[in-house]
Amino acid sequence: MEIFKQADKGFDNSKGKKEKKEKAVALVEQTFGERLEQVLLESGIAKKVFAESIGIAPNTLSGYLKGAHLPDLLTFTIICRKLDVSADYMLGRTENRNVDRKHTRRESDLLSFYSMISAGRQEQLIGEARAFAKMENRMR
Repeated sequence: MEIFKQADKGFDNSKGKKEKKEKAVALVEQTFGERLEQVLLESGIAKKVFAESIGIAPNTLSGYLKGAHLPDLLTFTIICRKLDVSADYMLGRTENRNVDRKHTRRESDLLSFYSMISAGRQEQLIGEARAFAKMENRMR
């Protein structure tokens, strides 16, 4: 929350407005980069694999991690969804990583992995899941 208090100060009409805005943006870039680094580390996903899975170059991801720049809104949304963290957390507005969701953490993990595989493999996985469900139903 402190970052946004500082950022809010940067958008008043006082002298040095541009400098204050640049400072606020730099704070958000730094926070986003640090949090992205931490969440990626905890997820165990290789940076190169993650970058490719969201459609960006590894060096672009590296720029985010270093706090050199921020992703566009679509890429930011994809990052948050793939890593199952709230946008507010990634921007430093809260310490709560959780997204309001309908799924359990394990279901979200499964959906995340599913989204990282090709369409052909997704169809194959769905077929296997159906087979497992049928076996479970027979055992009951």
